[in-house]
Amino acid sequence: MSFQLFEGDFDTSVGSCIRDYLNVQDVATAHVLAMKHLQKSAINYQYDVLNISSGRPISVLELIE
Repeated sequence: MSFQLFEGDFDTSVGSCIRDYLNVQDVATAHVLAMKHLQKSAINYQYDVLNISSGRPISVLELIE
């Protein structure tokens, strides 16, 4: 399998952009847990802001490698 990487002039060590990639199963689990949290909340509940970031952004090139 081969990849073609279109690098730019991003301000990173390898010139490619940096993203915070997540496992799709982790995202699905987070959504289920958030729904369960909302179901248990009081009727006057407004909202929560939850970050499911991995906290470790990596460049596209690092991900491919």
